[in-house]
Amino acid sequence: MRGERQRTRLARSFTLPLILLLAALLRFYQLAGQSLWADEGNSVALARRGFAEIVRRTAFDIHPPFYYWLLKIWTALFGSGEVALRSLSAVLGIGAVYLTWRLGCRLINERAGLIAAFLVAISPLSVYYSQETRMYMLLTFLGCLTVLLGLRLVDPPRPNRLMLAYIFTATAGLYTHYAYPVILIALNLAVLFYLIHPSPFALRRSQLPAWLGLQLIPLLFYLPWLPTAWRQLTTWPAAHIAISLREVLETISTTLLLGLSWPAAQGLLLTLILGLVLLIIPWPVRHGARVTSRLPYHSLLLLYLWFLLPISLTVIIFSPAFLKFLLVASPPLALLLALLIERTVSPPRPQAFSGDNTTAPRPAFPARYLIGGAFLLAISAASAVSLYHYYTHPAYARDNYRGLVNFVKAVGGPDDAVILHAEGQQDVFNYYFERDPQPLMPVYPLPRQRPPDKTATVNELQTIANNSQNIYAVYWATRQADPTGLIENWLNTNLYKATDQWYGNVRLVSYASPQQSLKDNLIPIDYRLGEHIRLTGYALSSTQPAPGEILQLALAWETETALAEPYTVFGQVLDPANHLVGQRDAPPLIPTSEWPVGESVPDAHGLFIEPGTPPGRHRLIVGLYHSETGRRLPVMAGGGTGGEQAPDFIELAEVEIIRRDTLLPPEAFNMQTPLNISLGQVTLLGYDLYKLGHRSTPKTPLHPGDPAHLVVYWLAHQPRPALKDSLTIQVVNNGGEPTPLSFTYPPAGVDYPNQKWTEGEIIRAQYDFFLRDLAPGIYRLRLTLDTTAATSPPVAVTQPFRVE
Repeated sequence: MRGERQRTRLARSFTLPLILLLAALLRFYQLAGQSLWADEGNSVALARRGFAEIVRRTAFDIHPPFYYWLLKIWTALFGSGEVALRSLSAVLGIGAVYLTWRLGCRLINERAGLIAAFLVAISPLSVYYSQETRMYMLLTFLGCLTVLLGLRLVDPPRPNRLMLAYIFTATAGLYTHYAYPVILIALNLAVLFYLIHPSPFALRRSQLPAWLGLQLIPLLFYLPWLPTAWRQLTTWPAAHIAISLREVLETISTTLLLGLSWPAAQGLLLTLILGLVLLIIPWPVRHGARVTSRLPYHSLLLLYLWFLLPISLTVIIFSPAFLKFLLVASPPLALLLALLIERTVSPPRPQAFSGDNTTAPRPAFPARYLIGGAFLLAISAASAVSLYHYYTHPAYARDNYRGLVNFVKAVGGPDDAVILHAEGQQDVFNYYFERDPQPLMPVYPLPRQRPPDKTATVNELQTIANNSQNIYAVYWATRQADPTGLIENWLNTNLYKATDQWYGNVRLVSYASPQQSLKDNLIPIDYRLGEHIRLTGYALSSTQPAPGEILQLALAWETETALAEPYTVFGQVLDPANHLVGQRDAPPLIPTSEWPVGESVPDAHGLFIEPGTPPGRHRLIVGLYHSETGRRLPVMAGGGTGGEQAPDFIELAEVEIIRRDTLLPPEAFNMQTPLNISLGQVTLLGYDLYKLGHRSTPKTPLHPGDPAHLVVYWLAHQPRPALKDSLTIQVVNNGGEPTPLSFTYPPAGVDYPNQKWTEGEIIRAQYDFFLRDLAPGIYRLRLTLDTTAATSPPVAVTQPFRVE
């Protein structure tokens, strides 16, 4: 017994700090690795206001002011950088781990407290919201602290400092989030059940008036805000979603156990496992010939209510946006799982509702340790997989406003403009955009009101277009801001749309304002596409575009009969090796099914010339393909008809890509895999690797024999006297052993010798090769730059990729 007590003390002095250290590492790791998103930008903007102004603004928000007050104080102490902003939630997340341990010790025993703390420490859901500048981790922390203080106050003596701490905590919780009352409800129901439970009834009954009086004080402090809370909760628009109860339960179970970044669908499996765990815990446990008691009913009632009430709230108002409410249920879930593991290892003795348990747990059989350890290992492994995807996979990243703004600032100029579609993103956009003393270009939040005033909005759009060379539109929550699509439809119709890229759940679309003379000075041509469509004219904004610019292409179509099939226009700028350096696939401005017979149909497209494109002569080709089948229409010049050998595109013109006057920074390049490997005379900034023709779907599996497309981003340094104009790409297995596949190219991918590269220039080089005779497995690419030096040539190796 003495030895076990020593081991318990050792666990408290050694194991808990390790768990807290693990929690800190997981929460501070890559804390600024992801961009702030729209709601975090709102937090930053409010924290910059005065305390009274925060109250005034949150009176019309769905969140009370306490978190923003706390964040304002925090940023005054630690600054407003991304790490400083998110570190408040990270610290609160570590605090929630510690409080879970304290609760486990009080309700179960020391070992269960450590297990529960460990489970919260590695919880993917807890880690996610510990890295977000929002109030949800504060809500969880205050919930744990409320329960812990409430339990201590039930057991006399009750020091005044504890009552003051409880009053402050409960009041702060009410002013933090409108979901906090579910925690107070769970605690009060469990405490009332405990106080009226027989034996000794008289002793506990005397505590009822004091307990109920204590609950009234936070409510009195909350009375001034109660009308505001009622108004916001009853008038705030609800995001209804049509989904079955089964899907709701599956989503909730996966989120609670595996977080928001679990990569596989589990169906009902996790729901059944979670339900089975909740059913097993209350049953008595047989230990040898004796049946042990269960955890006291009032303790189980507290854990179950604390766990189930937030889940019930989420089910009632279910929306993917409300899954964050489940974070409140994470600590009681960890305590319930810890109780199950503890009972598996060593059936528990009955514990009091309050009072720290310092009694050592019963000894266990080795088989029970194996079962409990396997259960804990399975949870840990699943959490590790989810956390790995959260940290590394872009599909689970927050909206990337940082990358979006960096791209706009890199390719844009003072003659351009930004349109922010939906006012909810202004704060986070400006957080990144206004870091420079003087913004690069004007920013227009549109629409100015909801619903948009059509005449005023169109007039402002026309004014912006007249005064801007390029326009970058940022689309987010468009259904709420502009339900009819007034702004986007006007921009698509009247400007030259060039790019459309997602940064998480936010889109950045670039447009070029039309040159007035472009459509009026078409070059007459005559090409037949298919049986009935003719291309009769075109015009270009320039024959010498530079990388990062939008090449405007005006077209004129005709049809000899009414068209029923939908067609898509494609335009491509190809380098001498037939690599794409500019592309635009989009329906014509007027859908082909609406083309009038025998009349000229105007069309307009923008082709964004990829940053880093080597200078030189390029081909511009256009054509049509069926929007559903992807089959291109054959082309004949003049009035001929296309046969089987007819080409499926029109070589429209030759354009010369020229050097930019100013070099583009790395932020202008959307690299699939950043590396930043120094090779002496050049730096390999990153690369893209995907199946040829699948740039928009880079995760398309590679198979033996498939054509692969590699894009490498070189940063040039000066001088480069020893560097030859030759690059060898070797396919090697994951252990570094070479395969027979080896290819040699010029480093730029085309005829652009490295001796012509300018210092600081980034070259986007493209290479195609086939994965012939390659067995399925894991491989890498070894890139070797040939030199004249006697030393070993510089070598870089890519990340592993799979051939299936």
